[in-house]
Amino acid sequence: MRNKKLIILAHCLLNQNSTLLGWERAPGPFPELLSLLSEHQVSILQLPCPELAYLGLERPPMTFEEYNTFEYKVHCIHMLKPFSMQLRHYLNHDYEILGILGIEESPSCDINNSRGVFMKALRVTMNALKSGSFEAADKLDLPEVLDGENYERYLSSLRNLIAEFEVK
Repeated sequence: MRNKKLIILAHCLLNQNSTLLGWERAPGPFPELLSLLSEHQVSILQLPCPELAYLGLERPPMTFEEYNTFEYKVHCIHMLKPFSMQLRHYLNHDYEILGILGIEESPSCDINNSRGVFMKALRVTMNALKSGSFEAADKLDLPEVLDGENYERYLSSLRNLIAEFEVK
């Protein structure tokens, strides 16, 4: 039996090998994140990593302004095409998007500070599929600094997001 609960994740939340060398925040996926989603039977839609596909593993650190180019925006839109086809099927069959998890201060995947080029393309893509679907989804960024307190606050926010969804 399907529960029709989905969450959209930035690629590196499940694969820290895709981040800039030395910028990883965990050795692999975030185990607490996976455990929490599994415990509440929330299925995962993993976004592709636009930076890895664009510049590879040995890419230099770049700012939002450096990624905010016509070429990179086209690249992001192109990368979202297969994802949007999958998402369309889910939305057409009444699946609910619990939320979107991004990466704070990422030039591509920051959501809440509106600094992510890729997340802006995702907003356009999702809203084209179902009016307002991006705005309706809760959004949460993994903190840039992952000390114990920040990470616990993040996990607490994620627990609250899941709890709100389960009440609906």
